[in-house]
Amino acid sequence: WVAAAAPLKLNVYMHIGSESIVDSIELARHAGAVKGCKGIVSMTPVYFKPTVDSLIEFLAPVAAAAPELPFWSARRRFFPCPAGISDAARGRYYHFPDDTGVLPGAAHTFLEQADASGAIPTLMGIKFTARPPRRRSLREYPIVPS
Repeated sequence: WVAAAAPLKLNVYMHIGSESIVDSIELARHAGAVKGCKGIVSMTPVYFKPTVDSLIEFLAPVAAAAPELPFWSARRRFFPCPAGISDAARGRYYHFPDDTGVLPGAAHTFLEQADASGAIPTLMGIKFTARPPRRRSLREYPIVPS
């Protein structure tokens, strides 16, 4: 994909996430060795639900395996990192709380703690995915005569 994207001036970010930290690190190393790869993206482990602290502990060595690449975490909509984490050599992590049940409502907490700890210096932000609010049908709002 990197070779096909180059003539089109498209950036390719490799997804390296896995339930296994060993596999994620290996995939990150591979991405770091691919000429033209612009960054790495990882999802959170979903089987064993991490805390904010354990998620940082999981992602730090993964991002460190490709220290020259920006690292992104996923959530669908992108949240920028707090001040001080904005240069181009940062990455993202995937965050899907509606589907995974992992850290709902904790995106900003994760970013703040990751920034304060300095554990993931290449962190660019979170790719956040959330379902749109459910639309209600008229049947759910019965008309009651007054």
